Parts: sequence; structure tokens; C-alpha cells
Amino acid sequence: MEPTSKRWTTVSDSPHDHEREALAFLRSRLYDRDPYRVWSNFEFVAPNGALYEVDALAVTDNGVHLIEIKSHPGEIGGDATTWQWTTPEGRRRLFDNPRLLANKKAKALREVLARTKEFAKRRNEVPYISEVVFLSDPHLKVTLSPPGRYQVYGRDPEKGEALPPERASIGGIIEALTSLEPDKSGRPRRRIDTPLGKRIAKAVEQAGIRERSSRRLVGDFRIVELLDDVEADRDTGVAYQDFLARHVSATGIERRLRVYPLEQNATAEQRQAAERAARREFEHLHPLRLHPGIVAPLNLTDHERGPCLVFDHIPGEQTLDRWLKTPEVRDGLGMDDRLALVRDVAEAIAYAHTRGVFHRALCPSAIWVGEHDGKRTVRVANWHAGARVSTGDVTATMTGTVHVEALSGGDADLYRAPEHAQPLADPAALDVFSLGCLTAFVFTDEPPAPTSGKLRELLASTGHVSIDATGDQIDTLVAAFVAELTDVDPARRPKHAGEVLALLDELEEALTSPDPVDEPHVTVARRGSTLGDGRFAVLGRIGMGTTAFALLVRDTADAGRLAVLKVARTPEQNDRIAAEATALRGLRHPTIVELLEDEPLDLDGHAALLVSFVGDRGDAERDAEAIEEEVRAPLTLAARIGEPIGAELLQRWGEDLLDAVRYLEQEGVSHRDIKPENLGIAPRGKHDQLHLVLFDFSLAGTPVDRIEAGTQGYLDPFLSRRGRWDPAAERYAAAVVLYEMATGTKPVYGDGRADPTLVDAPLRLDPALFEPSIADGLVSFFERALAPEVADRFGTADDMLWAWRAAFHEAERPATAHPTPERPGPTEFTVPSGTTTATPLAGLPLSNRALNALEREEILTVGDLLEAPLARVLQMRGVGNLTRNELRVAVAALRAAVGDTGDEGPGELQLAEAAELLVPRSTGREANRAVLLRAYLGLDGEGGGWPTQAELAQRVDVTRQRVSQVLASARQRWSKQPTVTRVRDWLASELAAMGGVASLAQLADRLADAFPPVADDAPDAGEGAGDGRSDPLARAAAHRRAAVAMVRASLVVEGERAAPRFVHRVLDPMAVVVALEDDEAGPSGQALADFASALVDRTTALLAERTVVPSSELVAALRDVEAPEGAAPLADAHLAEMAASLTPTAAVNSRLELYRRGLSAAEAVGAARRALVAVTDVTVEQIAAKVRARFPEAEPLPGRPALDQLLRDVDLELRWNEQAGRYESPALVADPVTSMTLSRHATGQPTTGVTPVEIDVAADFHDRLRRSIDAGGLLVLVTDAKHVERAADELARFPVTTVDVDDWLIGEIERLTASGRPSWDLVVQADAAGPGSTAWHNLRRLIDRAADALTERLAATSGTVLLVRPGLLARYDRLDLVGRWRDVVHDPGSPLAQLWLLVPSPAASDGPILSGRPVAVTSGEWVRVPAEWLRNAHGTAVRPGGT
Repeated sequence: MEPTSKRWTTVSDSPHDHEREALAFLRSRLYDRDPYRVWSNFEFVAPNGALYEVDALAVTDNGVHLIEIKSHPGEIGGDATTWQWTTPEGRRRLFDNPRLLANKKAKALREVLARTKEFAKRRNEVPYISEVVFLSDPHLKVTLSPPGRYQVYGRDPEKGEALPPERASIGGIIEALTSLEPDKSGRPRRRIDTPLGKRIAKAVEQAGIRERSSRRLVGDFRIVELLDDVEADRDTGVAYQDFLARHVSATGIERRLRVYPLEQNATAEQRQAAERAARREFEHLHPLRLHPGIVAPLNLTDHERGPCLVFDHIPGEQTLDRWLKTPEVRDGLGMDDRLALVRDVAEAIAYAHTRGVFHRALCPSAIWVGEHDGKRTVRVANWHAGARVSTGDVTATMTGTVHVEALSGGDADLYRAPEHAQPLADPAALDVFSLGCLTAFVFTDEPPAPTSGKLRELLASTGHVSIDATGDQIDTLVAAFVAELTDVDPARRPKHAGEVLALLDELEEALTSPDPVDEPHVTVARRGSTLGDGRFAVLGRIGMGTTAFALLVRDTADAGRLAVLKVARTPEQNDRIAAEATALRGLRHPTIVELLEDEPLDLDGHAALLVSFVGDRGDAERDAEAIEEEVRAPLTLAARIGEPIGAELLQRWGEDLLDAVRYLEQEGVSHRDIKPENLGIAPRGKHDQLHLVLFDFSLAGTPVDRIEAGTQGYLDPFLSRRGRWDPAAERYAAAVVLYEMATGTKPVYGDGRADPTLVDAPLRLDPALFEPSIADGLVSFFERALAPEVADRFGTADDMLWAWRAAFHEAERPATAHPTPERPGPTEFTVPSGTTTATPLAGLPLSNRALNALEREEILTVGDLLEAPLARVLQMRGVGNLTRNELRVAVAALRAAVGDTGDEGPGELQLAEAAELLVPRSTGREANRAVLLRAYLGLDGEGGGWPTQAELAQRVDVTRQRVSQVLASARQRWSKQPTVTRVRDWLASELAAMGGVASLAQLADRLADAFPPVADDAPDAGEGAGDGRSDPLARAAAHRRAAVAMVRASLVVEGERAAPRFVHRVLDPMAVVVALEDDEAGPSGQALADFASALVDRTTALLAERTVVPSSELVAALRDVEAPEGAAPLADAHLAEMAASLTPTAAVNSRLELYRRGLSAAEAVGAARRALVAVTDVTVEQIAAKVRARFPEAEPLPGRPALDQLLRDVDLELRWNEQAGRYESPALVADPVTSMTLSRHATGQPTTGVTPVEIDVAADFHDRLRRSIDAGGLLVLVTDAKHVERAADELARFPVTTVDVDDWLIGEIERLTASGRPSWDLVVQADAAGPGSTAWHNLRRLIDRAADALTERLAATSGTVLLVRPGLLARYDRLDLVGRWRDVVHDPGSPLAQLWLLVPSPAASDGPILSGRPVAVTSGEWVRVPAEWLRNAHGTAVRPGGT
């Protein structure tokens, strides 16, 4: 084209020389005739509001082309998604294939043209716009792969010359734009004639393309280039574009602008969705903005194109996936580097979790990696899909409303937890799962699965994300770490990112042992490291802030005392550490953290404070296992905000805080950042009561004119009126914390929307937010403490403290006015006359504190109180020891006066399932851990007692340190398992009923009896012991092992509590005593354990004198042992059983006879002689049974003929009758006829040969089927293929409608093809063609229509439907219909009430599997059909309470 040609329109001049030169090349080579037209350097707004810039748009003979110009000198390689540019100097850079963005622009521009007046009525006439990438550098070497070369061209050669070899693979751009030959794929090109060319030109003019400079100012920043373009589901979410922008006047200041674009005619709903997304990210992240690992917006502003967030920008920063593909990174990234990457991300997420913010869409594209000041930076971005847990109610609620899928990046699906779409999914668990997937990506350079569908299949088959292990230890340990984080059951994952960091400590310790000589740099110190020339042994990192991080250490210079090193993150923050030391120096108060070294320490140039550990109990000997929980999740008040805090605890903690503020006022020290996150909770005093401790004085030295310093929400908003910070602001922050403790929310002024400093917005105080007994007092307190004017507030913290105590004075009084001379003390309770189970608790002489605590639990009457498990009553959240003692005494008195309605246990509990949850899956590294834990819990079937750590280490062949780590990790996991918590509650209640003390064996027996096994509830007899399910004795043994395991785990967890309800003492590996820890009223747990130990001594002495001790002598001897003062009297049976079970050599029988364990056969028969003297005839088995019933722990009897001699030795006249096969008594020979009439079957076994256990299994399943018909819903019934027909016949006996799915589906296909289009033969041929073929694809469309019709037929069917033969659903990949059918069943308007789906599935499958494909149902929606039920075992006997 000529330079002056009107066919070339320069919309705006290019500022780049290389771009101007490339456009000049195009202009010089393109024809200057119709239909040719070119528009260069313009921008347009897409229909969705996105802003795009275009280098050139060309209309030529062969089409319309959007040209993206790239002028990179050097070499370009890569594939269809990612390119690598190597500069002439050898530097390498990765970036997205520019064709991808050009394709998006081309589609958007075509849509814009289709909406113009020129094509409005005939949109289909708008030609396709192809995207073309022009690599314009004349010396470029191109090594792109074939997919990467698609639609990519270079310069054409001069006339008569050939393309140089380095560009021959891509061809010339002019040839591509002008040739009328078929394109590279062989498709003919569409010819653009002159009329169409002119119409396109008119449409471009009407489309409103404009100069690039327009609309490019956002505040003081000018948009430079597009960095990212993220699409979203327009029905539910929003899109956004990230731009690089530079300040218009300040040199060198760059920002990343995120614009949420709006359509030109956006609806109010669309605008609100975009504004919500932007505001959500800003509000969620504003409190986190100072953390260096979180990309938080600096500002939120409005722009004509939509809301805009302003972020900082680090040049060269790349997403994690792109960064890892960089050759220098990929080739040089070692194990430590990969671990550090994971830790950087986990620490950022953990920091967010502690502040109630969750990401919910973690993936490589959300992680930005760069370099700043010579150090690598790792930052977590894209929080717009996140959520914040609001404390506006006692129950935490999620504030996000836009679907996560609509907001997350394109690769997020591969890193998202399977439960992400569930409405009540735990956001912390979602992030933990994603962290596990990210770890897999970091270590393998591959996503956890190629597609989201494959990820779901992987999870269904393995239960977690699996990464290939090469057999070396490193891969195995990483695989185990990933498996634990990505368990399909959220309850089995770490609770939050803080626990992930603790597990990461273990992983790092196992993979990279610290150098024994050289100490690591303080910034990378981890558990096992030493610092300060060996003075400090690092136990773990327990906190990370914006200016410092905290390490829990043992100080060898102070007798191994636990302490905390608070270390400046960078040397630039050393002054902050020094200022904090100045503030803390000389402070000595029990509610304030103590500075242990007056001056900051120098650790590798980083200043460090040595301060007291909030959780320290003064025990320097506590090992790593004992402090593991503190390392994992140091407890702060922030973790308790939103939970019920009873009046007693509220008063105590409020006094702690105000006492600290009072002391600081007296000392002239300011804290400046009082908030729940800076208040630790720690045990203190004789009874280890929980108290608050104030820490983090990092803002103490802030100048008084810096009134913005602190945390929003706790800053005094009225400081702006005063202009300078003052102590009144400190007291205001404390008052906000007190208000939060009392209500779970922050105080509100006016309607909460306007600034109370600018409008009349009085403080809103709702008495209903407080406990009734203290409401009036607290309303008065907060009216003054939170008053806008300082003159109206308390003058000092001392005044506040006295007023706080006065507010609780009313709660100390009994709620009733019974005519008693004085309030009952902690050891007495007077039950008013006429009290019944229907009497309201408000009518009893209980304190207001106790009544309020009970009311929160909906315990309102005497009957409610007596029916509630005592453990539940005594462990209500937020209730202190005083209230617990009051309730314990009251319950005892009420039971004596009114009657005990029964202290029920925790309801239905399947011990075997619960016990198996205590042990991780036996895969990878977990196999070693699983073996160790099974041995520790007694689940391995090896017998013996409770092994010590040394014994475990020897048995499993690991170090004692490894044993300690595994047990610490397990104890943390057990403490979060609801079944363990339920058993702990049950144990506390059971111990109270047993008199306060029992043996572990007794408790295990009672637990096993209280919760008998149900179908498939008992585990195998032990690993390697064969299948014990078919043997009732083996099942019973396995059930008891499960009970022992649950008790052991419960004892371990309870023992680590600050105020355990019961304690245990190991007298012998086979003998463990458990005692109730009575706070004040009764003896201590240790005193009861001493008593039990004395009983063992007396029992041992009795057995030294006699092999069998009669009941009367045993009980008398045990009663002689002095019990501790105040101990409850123990029943004879309990006393004898406990003494025997705690004595390794002793046993006691049902007669309460004491005998030596392993009693010889001769001694056992001799003692049982009386039971055998009067028999007329007896078999060998019957003799053995009688002796075993008397002495179950005696030596087994021998068989014949040795038994003959043994009987003679004890003078038993029994002679063996060979013909009859039994012993007979010559003195008592019965008449033959009479004997015939007296013969009978042995009792205890059904005559059919079916065991009672089998009857229970079958009957339980039968009952479940009947219950499911009543309850409705979906139930998938699983059986093996050979029994599926029998199962269908048996299930058809119920009132069901049986539907053959295959028949129905084929019938629908026949109906759809009745017209002959397509023909049935064609359907058969398509089916034979198989997946992947075009015919199969068309058949699938037909199947989809048939499936819809099938679903409609089901929805119209009433009652219960039994679906059989669903094989075609699996063949045609339509098992998703099960989910649709579930919705139909649960639709209130549907006549279909219950759906049974019978699925033939392998016996070993953990869930329904049909033709190798998992059926997506929850654990409660499927059950395996027992073989016992198919054999009709439940029809052979009558069970108590039903057939």
C-alpha cells in the first residue's frame, strides 16, 4: 500500500520502534486495492466490558485477520500454550503463546462487529476473524513445536529468495494474508469480495474502535499493557483483567490494576456482582496487607469500565507454573528450594487462616514468584474467590456469595477439594487440600491429574492424591505428606494451614537433617536446628507476622526452659524489635509476656527478643511430644471469639486483660495493639485454670501522632477528634475485646454504615446479646467504656476493673429465693421439697451462672439435667471449675432425691470403624506409621500390654525420636476426631458412676459391652492373622481390641488437656489405672491411683498364699486397704474386678473368686470338681466349657487320654465310653428310656447352625431396609455379581416397584428411533464402533435423550423403586444420573419416595463400582448386602425386640 493510501488507517501511532517497523513491512507488501483494508494500533471494548488493544486488523482477499506483532530478537521455542524466549545475551523468559490472547481478541471483535448496525439484522454474515501472530524480527530463530507454530508467521523473503532455515518452519506473513490456496489444514479460504469488504469497513467505523490512549487513565496511573485476562461464567461470576500501569508523574512507580469490566449496558445485578467481587477481595485482604507473602490490594477505586483494585507490582514476577518451567529454575531447584516454596505458601495461608480469611482457589496461577532485592519472593494472589468467617453470630458464616468456580483461575479445578461445591464445606479444609495438590505440583512439575474428571477418579480409587514414588525415601515421605493433606475426608486432613506447617516441620526434618556443626541461618531455622552457638534448640515455628516470626525454643542456658525467640524478618525491622524490648524491659506481671533477656540478641544480623512462652508450665523436662500441640496451633483468644464463653470464664479473662492494662498504665507503657490475636490462653495456678496473657508489644514505641497505628476494629475511632494517641485509646481497645468475648461481635454505632465521628450514631447495646444474669451490669459497663467522649468513659483502667467485677456481682447470687439460711457451699445442695423431673431448673437454688450455662445447652428441667450425660454437663464450653463443682453436687443430690433417669452414653458408636480412623492408611510412609500406631493402640493382635516408646521403637525398628513424632502427630489428629471426643465424654461419665477409679481393662470391657458390634463393624483379627469375620470369637476379640484402642487414644488426648477430667497411671504394661480428677470436692486422680496401686499390693500378697481365694476373703482383704479421704465407696464387684485387672498375675471370675492367671489345668479342675460330681454323662468339650466358665484365664484342659488321668487325680469317678463318645458316671446311670426323653440340644446355638452374630448381621440389614422405606431417599445396594440375581429376588419381596434400567433405557431408544431416523441398525453399528468414534459421539446424544426420558418416568413413579441391571449407564458414561435421581427423590413434590439401586460390585471395593466406574454417592447412601441376609439367617431365630 502507498504511504498515503486511504485503505490503511492508523488509529493511533505506536510508541515502539519495533512495532512501527513491523507495521511498515506489512504496509509495503500488502495490495493497495479492494477489498484490502488495514486498521493499526487501536483498542476496543468487548461486549463483556473487557478492554483489548489490537496491533493491526487486516481485510484481504482470503479473510479478516487480527494481527498480533511480536518482535523478539534471539530465539523463540515452545508449544501451543507456553513459549520460551532466549535473548541474544542468553537470558530466558517464559510467556504464554500470544496466539491464545489474539484468539480471544478476534472472537470478541467479531462479536462487536456483529452488533453494529451494518450486520445487526444478518449477524451470520460477519466473516470469521482469524488470529495471526507476526514474529517480525528479521534474524529470529524459530524452534517452535508444530502445535506452537499454528497461525504463527515471520517475514517473507525478498522476491526470488527463499526463507532462511531458522524461519522456514513458520512461513511468511504476507503469503498467509494474501494466498487463496487452502490453508495449512487443507480447508479452502473464504473469499472476501469488494462489497463485503466495504461492509466490514463500515462495521469497524460503527464499532467505536479508538486510539489506544483513550480510557487508559485510572486515577494517577496510565495503563501500559495487559498482563492477564481471566474469563468467568457470566451467569454466576465475573471476569477481570490485570494491567500494568505507571504513575503519570512519579517516575519508576508501577502498579498492577485489576479491572472488573462491565458491559456497556450492564444490568444492576451484573454491576453489583462485579462490585461485590472487587469489594470482597479488598475487604478480606485489607487486614493482611502488610504480610509480604500475600498480594493484597492497596486501594479500591471506581472506573468507568468497572471497579478497580490497585496492587503493587514486582517486575519479572511470574506465576508458579510458568516459573517452574524456566530451564534455570527447573534444572537448579533442589529439595530445600521446593520445601521452601511450599513453606512460603503455607505460611501465607496460615497467616490468613488465623485472621479468618480463606483462599478457596489455590492453584499455581494464584502463586506469584519473583525476585526483590536479590531474594526470591513468593506471594499468594487472586483472593477474589475467597471468604472470610464472620463473627457476627455465634455460628460462623461464610460471607461470599459468588460461586468459587466462577471466580477462580482456569487451572483451579485441578487443585480443588472434592467437597468444594458443598454448602457447608470447611474453607480451611479446602485450602489444606489445595496446599497438598500444590505440593505435588512443586515436587513433580505436574498437576495432580490431567483433568478434573481424572482427579475425581484418582480420589475415588486411592482416597487421596497420589504422586509417583520412585522407591527412594524422599519421594515416599513427600507422597505421604501429600496424601495426608488431600484425604477425601476433610476430617482426616490437618485442621488448618497452621497444622500443615507443623507437618511440614516433620517432613523437613526427615528429608534434610540440620548440619551438626554449622547452624543454619535464622530465617530458615526449623525443628531440630540450633541457634546462638548451640544455646537454643528449635522446636518449631509458631508464628509469622509482618515484621517478625516466632520460634519456640529450649534455652540450654536456662535449664532447658521453653521460650520464644521473636526474630525480625529482615534487618530493616531490627529497630522495631529493639523498641519492643524497651517496652517490655522491667515489666513483671502474670498476664503479660516476660522479657527474658534485657537486650535483643543478634542472630545472623537479625534482632531477636527472648520472651517467655505463653504455654510454659514451668516444666523444663517436657519433651517434643508434650509440646507438639502448642507448636501446631498456639491458642489465642481469637480462636475462642464466637464460641460461648460462660460468665465465670468471661469474668476471669476480663479481669486478666484489665489487670494487664492497669499495670501498663502504672508503668507508663503503651501496647497500642490490644486484640484477641495478641492475647494467649495459658494454664496457671494450682488447678491449671486458663488465663489470658498479653504479648506482641511491637507497636509500643509508635509516636503518639501516628493515630492510625494498630488494628482496625480495635482502634478508637474517636481518636481523630483528639489528634493524638492517649491511654483512653488503649482502654477502648480493651473494651472492644471484652465486648467481643461477651457477644462474639464487635460493637456497632448507629446502623453500622456511617462514620460515628461524623454523624450522630449512638452506641447500640442489645441486652439480649448478654447472659441474662449479667446483662444489666454489662450494658452499664459498655455504655461507659465505649462512650464516644473520653470524659464519659472510665478515667483509669483501675476504674474499669472494679466496674467489670461489679457487673458480675449479681451472677454470684442464687437465682431463686428459697428460705435457706445461706447459699449452699460447693459440697452441699438442698433439693426443694416437691421437686420432680418436670421442675424447671429456675426453681432450684442454682447460681445464675449455672442456669445460663445449662440454658445454652437447652437443659431446662430437672429431667433434662438428669438425662444429660454428666460428662456433657461438666464440660460445657465456657464453664469454669466453680460452676462445674456446683453442678456436680447438684446432680448428685437430685439423683438421690428424684431418681436417676440414666446417664446415657454417646449414642450409637461403631467401635471398629472409630478405631480404624485412629490409624492412617497403610500406604507409602504411612505404612510405617500405621504399624507403629496399631501396636501402640493394641490393634495389631499381638497381645501384651501398653508398649512404651522404647518398646515401640524396637518392635517397629525405628528411632525413639520417630516414635515420639508419630505419637505427637497422632494425638493431635485424635483430639479432633468426634468419636474420640465422644468416648472421652463417656469415660468421664462412666468413671463418675463407677466411683471415680477403674482399670483400663474394665473401661474397655464396659465400652465394648455398651456398644456391641453391628454388621461388618468388627475388624479382622489383626494384620496377618487371616480373616476373622466369619469366626464369632475372633470378631469378639477384635471388637474388644477396638474398645481398648479407643480407650488408650482417649486417655492420651485427655492427658494433654490443661484441665483433664481424668488421669491415668501405668502400673505395669498390662495394668493401667484411670482415675477421675475431681477439682475440689473429692480426692485427686493421683490419690485414687495410689489407692489402686495399694490394692494391687494386697492382691499380690493374697495370691502368694493361695491359688484360689474365696469371694468373702478377697473383699474383706481389699476393704482393709485405706481409701483416700472423700472417695466414693466402691461396690464389691467393682473393687474385686479392678484389683484383679490391675494385678498381672491375677484374675477374678463371676463368683468374685480370685485366682492366679494361668492356673494349672489340674488346679482348675480340682477347684471346679463340685460342678462335675453330679453329672451322669459329659463330653470332653462340656468338661472344658464348665472349667473355662469358672476360670476363663486358667490353662486349657488337655484332651484324652491325658484328661482321664487328670480326672482320676482329683477323685472324679468319670469313665470314658468309647461307643458313646463321652464320660459316664458309674454311680448315676440313668434308665435308657428316661435318658432318651431327657436328651436335649446344647443351649446357646440355633439348631440350624447359624450363629447369633450372623442372625444379628442379617436382621440389622433387614431393619435398615425397612427404615429406609420409611425415611425415603437414595440407597445404593452393593453385592457381588454372582449374588445379584438372588439379591434382586429377595429385595423384590418388599413393597417396591422393580425397574430394569437396561430394559427401560433400550425401550426409550427404540421409541426415539421408531421413525427410522436413525435406524436401529445404525444404532447397533454406532454402539459397535466404540468410544472415540463419530458414530459413538452421535449415539451418546441419543442416549442422553433416552436418559432424560427415563428420569422423567422415574419421577412419575410413586413409592419405592428398585432399580436393577444398570450396566448400560456405565457403558455410556451416564452414572451421573444417580445424582439427578437423588434430587428427584428429595423433591417434596415428587411422588417417588425411595430409590434402591442394586449394583454388582467387586467384594473388595470400598464403595459401589459399576464396570470399573465409581458411583458418586456419600458414605451414608450405600450399603453392602450381607451374605447372611441372602441366606435368610434372620429368619432362623427371634431376636429380642423384634423378628
